[in-house]
Amino acid sequence: MNDSSVWVDDERSCGTAAQRRAMRSLLRGYGFADGLEAWRLADSLLGPAAVAGTDGGALLRQAEERIADWLSHAAGRSAAAPPLPPGLARTAFLAAGIARRWPALVLDFGDVPPGLQDAARQALPVPTPPEAPSAMIEQSLAPISLGQAVARWLVPVVQRPARIPLSGRR
Repeated sequence: MNDSSVWVDDERSCGTAAQRRAMRSLLRGYGFADGLEAWRLADSLLGPAAVAGTDGGALLRQAEERIADWLSHAAGRSAAAPPLPPGLARTAFLAAGIARRWPALVLDFGDVPPGLQDAARQALPVPTPPEAPSAMIEQSLAPISLGQAVARWLVPVVQRPARIPLSGRR
């Protein structure tokens, strides 16, 4: 064994250590303290990607996507639903207290306890339909006279029904 191979091995382990520090920092953002569950989750998220030398930023993005996918699964969202943005997943994760209450179940895609599913559903916002284009009503840009403007204001007054008081008596 020569000196250069030792240096390469040390450099590789430092890269893995840096990735572990970044992953633990990410997990602290999700509410995990530096405990056994955080270490287990960091190892699970790093997996073989750390050995393959994946870029640190890409590795963190992949980890956030996996956590968001798991949170979608835990909330019972359909597979056809759009993926959760990482910031929204982190907020819901913290609001539901998943790291504090169910740390061992994170990234377990099996059956989810009803309490976890209810908490995840309550923490996620209600989905809204996607925006759809609408047609604008055709408008005229022709100038109107003062008489036409006054007529527009007077006609609705004449056509209004009689005012009924709130008490129901007339």
